[in-house]
Amino acid sequence: IGTYKNPFCEHQASYDPLATGTATSKADMILNLRSWDTSSDVYKNRTKTVLEILFYLIETVDRKALPKIPWEDGGLAQISAALQLPNLNDMIEQVKKDMRTREVTAGDKRRLKELIDFYQDISSNRNTIYREQIEGLIGMCRTLTLSSYSDWLFKGATPNHINLLDIALDKEAPVVLFQFNPNEETDSAKVLGSIILA
Repeated sequence: IGTYKNPFCEHQASYDPLATGTATSKADMILNLRSWDTSSDVYKNRTKTVLEILFYLIETVDRKALPKIPWEDGGLAQISAALQLPNLNDMIEQVKKDMRTREVTAGDKRRLKELIDFYQDISSNRNTIYREQIEGLIGMCRTLTLSSYSDWLFKGATPNHINLLDIALDKEAPVVLFQFNPNEETDSAKVLGSIILA
């Protein structure tokens, strides 16, 4: 802010790293924001489980029925809100309600059972294993949404928006310049760089 000078584009562009991709690819993107060694494989697998459940729910639920989640504020804000236990419960209840109104496959039943079991695990006082992973994910997302980059991490913040999928498929092969000030918010810049490369 205040140092942006680009003769080709008057306004900085927004970029929502979680706007495109499958639940699995988004989970992998967030998962790879930190380094994991072989001794932390168990924690990595738990975090991956939490992320895949979360993105499955975000993609599945009726957004109008869940106004507590800021759907218009970008993927990182959605993650922070959706991982709050009451909101997570509301999303699972929404999936359950939806399944009562349509024909359900064996896979749907299995997923719903896994979702219910997962919520019971994390909401019980005796189980803090998944809760630690959830708190870590919320912290990571909040760090970015509170950084000076936060104004550009969701669509609509500026007239220009970067969608890397569209750019990758564009026959004109446009060039996108991501520029982060190395002297300011080094950790946030490093995390955003990892997200973009992923």
